[in-house]
Amino acid sequence: MRNCHAQFKYLLAVYELLRSDKKVRSVDIANRLDVSRPSVSKTLKCLADNGYVLDDCSNEIVLTEKGIKKGKELFDNYRYANLFFRKIIKLSDKDADAQTLTFMATFPQETVEALSLAMRDTILRQRQIRKKQA
Repeated sequence: MRNCHAQFKYLLAVYELLRSDKKVRSVDIANRLDVSRPSVSKTLKCLADNGYVLDDCSNEIVLTEKGIKKGKELFDNYRYANLFFRKIIKLSDKDADAQTLTFMATFPQETVEALSLAMRDTILRQRQIRKKQA
């Protein structure tokens, strides 16, 4: 995703909220990310301009097909990278969250995808080793 760090965080937040709730509003995103509602409006406008959310976000935020696809991809990559930072590198939850967002928002997309797969494989190997030892 060649967008700014904020757009990445917002798209990921919208995708995660939609997975748990049926309706997502600007206030939900503001609360989730601890940001102002004007900040949410501004970033949602950028996401709409990039084709990730429908342009009219006044009552409900709706992801486009492109937004759903990108949100799922980001969510999957985020999940494995975050687990890697917490379980393998042993960062605190807060530091792992921050490092994961920085990693995913600043590295080239191809690198994020490749490293996320490597992180997933490392996590799965660690789980298998622990199962064999138990």
